[in-house]
Amino acid sequence: MRSLVRTLCVALAVPSIVACGSESDESTEAREKSLPVGCSRTQYRGDANCIAVPDAGKGIQLHVGPTNYDDAAEVARFLIQPGEEKVECFTVESSNESDFTYFEQQNRMRPGAHHMILRIVDPAMPVGWGECAGALSVRGGVAGSQSPIRDIPGKAIAPENEGLGQTLPAKSKVQFDFHFVNTQPRDATPLLREAWVNLLYKDPSTITDPVRPVVLIGGLDMNVPPRTEQTIYHLCTVTRDARIFDLFGHFHANTERFTVWRHSNGARELVYESYNWEEPADLIYDSVNRNPPPDARTRRDGGWNGQLEVKAGDTIEWECEVNNQRDHALRFANEAYTGEMCILFGGFVGPVHAGLFCAQGGTVR
Repeated sequence: MRSLVRTLCVALAVPSIVACGSESDESTEAREKSLPVGCSRTQYRGDANCIAVPDAGKGIQLHVGPTNYDDAAEVARFLIQPGEEKVECFTVESSNESDFTYFEQQNRMRPGAHHMILRIVDPAMPVGWGECAGALSVRGGVAGSQSPIRDIPGKAIAPENEGLGQTLPAKSKVQFDFHFVNTQPRDATPLLREAWVNLLYKDPSTITDPVRPVVLIGGLDMNVPPRTEQTIYHLCTVTRDARIFDLFGHFHANTERFTVWRHSNGARELVYESYNWEEPADLIYDSVNRNPPPDARTRRDGGWNGQLEVKAGDTIEWECEVNNQRDHALRFANEAYTGEMCILFGGFVGPVHAGLFCAQGGTVR
């Protein structure tokens, strides 16, 4: 039986956001290596992910976490205990006194993070933990993460990306939307909710285009019965010509596969596939970064190589293969193990209104 699943697809005029952190143990080498200047050795996992503040004039850092690791009361505000799962937001104020332009970005998070969404919010938003911003108070965004380590634009800047850049307004209030999950045993040391984001300066005279986000939200009406499998399928029509910069899926522990195709000129071409809900692949489509072909047998993530163009009238198709081995139905929800999502994020280059927009139905097959 085919049941209707409502799909909401929209591209907003802000940089791409989101995205999931593995809880894999740190290696001995990572624990023992020297830390960058300004980073501290603590009792918490993930010290090796700390990055130094950029030199003056070369960049700025956005940081959420303790400023004094010896202050137990301050540290306690950022802890998540074994068995806990939290979705909470923390707002910081950027240090730039004037508009700051950048393209290269370094994101780091400690283990346990499922996503870090970065929003530029209303200047009146108070600093610290607080209510997550509603749609009306969001004024833009900074690229977030779904993995502990994410560097943009990948290995190198491709020639076609030389003119790309973003602007962070002066003294911006930036909200970190954190989803952390601590699956450690009860007697384990708590995890620390902490992140570092470095934005590296770029001369504004060299910037010709921003990277705008791809945000395709699927599975809003999903209802996968207990002990069943469903593949939830979605379509979204491109309204104008654009070039896709990167794509990454956002899904939870019950989804075994996330796949994306481009339909263009009568051809259906696979462009993205990921099997790893904790750290889904972030594929960059340009002339420098190379993506491996996906492999279902070994569960290797991969996809399209080279630049990825879409034309007005082309269709983006994506699906999530959900395997519900639980005793309750799975619905669209934040919970990483007891809820599910089927969201395609990424970035594109094109005119301001060259968004992917649709609100049409999908199906379960």
